[in-house]
Amino acid sequence: MSLDHDIIARIYDELYGDEQRKKYETIIKRVRLSGLLLDAGCGTGALMDALDVDENRYYVGIDISRKMIAVAKKRLNRIVKGDLLIGDINLAPFRNKVFDIIVSFTVIHEAPKSLSSFFRVIKDRGLMVVSVLRKRKELLSEILYNTEKEIKGNYRIIDEEDVKDLFIIWNINDKKGPVV
Repeated sequence: MSLDHDIIARIYDELYGDEQRKKYETIIKRVRLSGLLLDAGCGTGALMDALDVDENRYYVGIDISRKMIAVAKKRLNRIVKGDLLIGDINLAPFRNKVFDIIVSFTVIHEAPKSLSSFFRVIKDRGLMVVSVLRKRKELLSEILYNTEKEIKGNYRIIDEEDVKDLFIIWNINDKKGPVV
């Protein structure tokens, strides 16, 4: 990892909160985050604050940092029903095809092997959102190239100038290629 998240867990939201909220807003205005939702690399769980009340949503957050999960626990169940666990998203300790939605914000450059795990645990007809740091945009073509063999689905790329990340949104189905 490039940052020791255990060290900065207590001040992470102060340092990066505004930036992260912009990312969440970018996605929430485009897709409905309902059903069984995996927040892979959830950090402090700040996404929970951006979610509205949805009786059809169950939030599962996973992060490798014990101290980030400790901060996230303070947010859990205020608006969101769910669970948090300490774990490695590269190994995604979940059954196959269980999640309706997977989101992973600014994690893929730290855990490039996680996509294989995501594709294993996402349901057919599920939705997956992955963000990549704009300064690491060269990863987009690598991600799309490497995933063509593993996943059937349409994707679109979201690029908003005032957000530090680029987003890939996959609709998992029986077709391949970009969404026009």
